Amino acid sequence: MSLAALYEQYFQNSGLPQEVVIRLWQSAAQTLELPAELLRPTDRFDRELRWMEEWHIHDDYNERLAAWAEGEAKKYGVKIDLMPVQTLGELITLMARLETGST
Repeated sequence: MSLAALYEQYFQNSGLPQEVVIRLWQSAAQTLELPAELLRPTDRFDRELRWMEEWHIHDDYNERLAAWAEGEAKKYGVKIDLMPVQTLGELITLMARLETGST
């Protein structure tokens, strides 16, 4: 699925700007080292994106993604709680709202 189609299907009614969502989506995909077009907002960190020891012995990409999100939040002078965030879509929405100042 193209990133434009992904935005239209999952984020268009959120009120979040397309360019912000797509940029954050690409950053998250890069951090996870996965193709952005294959990820879905419904991908859960404890299932579809779960770290498996046989994939990367020394690296949990979800931990990298959490560090990325916390670093982005720090730029805005806030601390975020990622415990309730279960899906990639929820994370991107949280980060986009933080960036745009919408709640």
